[in-house]
Amino acid sequence: MQSDKLTSFCSGFKIRARDSEMPQKTLSPYQNLNPSLLRDVFILVILKGEWNMVDKEKLAKISTELTENNADFMSSFRKNLDMYLQCPEITLKELSERSGVPYATLNTIIYGNASDVRVSTVIAVSKALNISVDELLGAGTFEPKMRESVRLVRGLPEHSVYLIRYFIRHQAKIHSMLSKKHDYISILRPQIVNGVIATTNAVEPMVIDSVPEDIKAKAYIGIRIPSDYYMPYYLPDEIILVSADRNAHEGERCVVTSKGAIHVVVKKHIIENGKKIYVYSPLNTNVVIPDRLIVDKIGYVIGFLFPDGKWGIR
Repeated sequence: MQSDKLTSFCSGFKIRARDSEMPQKTLSPYQNLNPSLLRDVFILVILKGEWNMVDKEKLAKISTELTENNADFMSSFRKNLDMYLQCPEITLKELSERSGVPYATLNTIIYGNASDVRVSTVIAVSKALNISVDELLGAGTFEPKMRESVRLVRGLPEHSVYLIRYFIRHQAKIHSMLSKKHDYISILRPQIVNGVIATTNAVEPMVIDSVPEDIKAKAYIGIRIPSDYYMPYYLPDEIILVSADRNAHEGERCVVTSKGAIHVVVKKHIIENGKKIYVYSPLNTNVVIPDRLIVDKIGYVIGFLFPDGKWGIR
């Protein structure tokens, strides 16, 4: 009985076959429907030929795995296209219909020996897959940090994207109102919550004219110390300056977050089961935080400011 209902429901729908499989056909109510055909999600599509319902999370995940080869972008282009076509919900025929690029053209790009491709073709396919031209080509025209930001945002729910856009516009407005005669940096202002320095999004601009030029060039954020927790290393209201142009070296002070708290730590290593692993030890404690418990590595410490913004020397 259940099989009859499913067969009836599927009447008037098509089974999308991969390009290498049998042609599409319409199911008859009198045919037996093999349940194994439903193993791949979204295999059923409406007769009008709508684009298969590909899960956004799946597309976002694929976009994080795309290759990059700025010395041979055609090679990375082929590999990246093939990654999408490995998804059961996307066939070469469907991609052709969705993008408006002829099937033969796409087939030649992927399986032929074309040494170049039209800009209009790449743009059309990029739009169809909802990714940037740079990502699809793997040409490396985006700065790595910009590329990472795009990928992270793409995987977020819409309400989070709106929040990020608000924050960016807010920052742009603040900095547009600042005097062009000074150099500024954004300062995080965390608070003590339940005995720890809690993570926060509260920021304020601060003049850093007294900071040496080489430090200015690397510092991307400051963190105001809200208590005497890190004395004598840092006093209350002093500001540590953080850079993220590279990973912290062993023995360096850096800033990480774990379990909702901000920690100023020293990067160390221990030997565990015969293997060298990195851990992070907060200043003034003998505690170590294993790498697996680190939520975010904000950066490494490159100096500090006194509460009035003057370059710190101690």
